Amino acid sequence: MLPDHGDSQFCDLVHGYAKGLSEFDEMIRKMIFEKLGIFEKYWDEHKNSTSSLLGMLHYRVPKDDETNVGLPAHTDKLITTILSQHQIGVGGLQIMKKNGEWIDVEYSSPHSFIFLVSDILTAITNGRLPCPYHRVNMGNRERYSIGFSSIAKQGYIIKVAEELIDEHHPLLYKPFDALKFFQYCLSRDHKDGAPTLEGFCGV
Repeated sequence: MLPDHGDSQFCDLVHGYAKGLSEFDEMIRKMIFEKLGIFEKYWDEHKNSTSSLLGMLHYRVPKDDETNVGLPAHTDKLITTILSQHQIGVGGLQIMKKNGEWIDVEYSSPHSFIFLVSDILTAITNGRLPCPYHRVNMGNRERYSIGFSSIAKQGYIIKVAEELIDEHHPLLYKPFDALKFFQYCLSRDHKDGAPTLEGFCGV
């Protein structure tokens, strides 16, 4: 959160950037709902149950006795994530392919964005849009990036869209409270390894 006093020009700049990312994120989610044929029935409820967060991220150069892991492998426990970075040629983000191989993700320009599906959207789409495992490595140069996320408001019960359940796509996830899922991921209630959507509400 930014203060309402002090450097008002900087605050206005960040708020304006966040507003633009919010509109961009909403546009992509609308396109997804329309493409999957669930816009008319589910969009209004989804939109009204969604909020957003903006974070400014700093990855320093690791010390000699440290590993280069900035963020270990994980899936985002939100709805969507948008990443942007002005520095080009300073990588760090890696995404795991289906075969377990890690690949580097590079920004093509200072004006490019990386859009990631997160766990909640995976649940809504009954797994049609999987959330990728990703991690962040620190390099030999410090790096700054911005992360924007759409999040579920408190009390939003996540349900698989009925239209996305059929003989070839059986129900994968039971309805769940988005906040309780997030709390579960922060707790030690999950038994093996990192918390997963399947471990919390898988059928």
